[in-house]
Amino acid sequence: MSPCLLHDARAVRIFGHARERGAAGAAAHAASEALRALSRRLFPDLPAALLTALPALAAWGLVLASLAAPVMEIMGLPASASVYAALHRFCHQLPSRCLFLGDSNLGLCERCFALYAAMALCSLPALLGRPRRLARPLPPPALALGLLPCLLDGLASDVWGGPWTSTTASRLVTGALAGSVISLFLYPRYRVFLTALFRDRPLPILNPAPGERP
Repeated sequence: MSPCLLHDARAVRIFGHARERGAAGAAAHAASEALRALSRRLFPDLPAALLTALPALAAWGLVLASLAAPVMEIMGLPASASVYAALHRFCHQLPSRCLFLGDSNLGLCERCFALYAAMALCSLPALLGRPRRLARPLPPPALALGLLPCLLDGLASDVWGGPWTSTTASRLVTGALAGSVISLFLYPRYRVFLTALFRDRPLPILNPAPGERP
């Protein structure tokens, strides 16, 4: 094949790839605009800062409710039963796996309490208005490594029946580690997503970086 024909064929391929990228970019832009319109319809009066802090507030709410439940029970408040019932949706609340205040157990088991407490603590920079202090998002391998001890501790003790028995210390440590990596993996990505959503930038999940899969 002559050099001219090779050059023409290469130009056709490049033009075709450019058209494909242009079509994909247009589709991503349309999806971004649709998602922005939906968010404005669903949250017309909700400040962006509050929406950004919602996951952190949820984690803190679970931790504080878990601590409030036994205090309310000790004080003889009937509402403590409602708090325990609400938290039971998130945790088994087995007394043998819970920390106690006096004669009343916390509303979350040791592992769940440590997990949500770690998530809440890792979200403090966002609640304090200093998002730049947030670490860069953890890569998926780091997330997997952080979750593995929690998974193994639970499976070895509750499912496999060995080779070790889960203890209060192991549940607290592995739960805190899991909560930390979950927060550091998801929360920075959530902030980037919302920043793009409210500042009319291309949404990262719809417009991945070059060489990165969506």
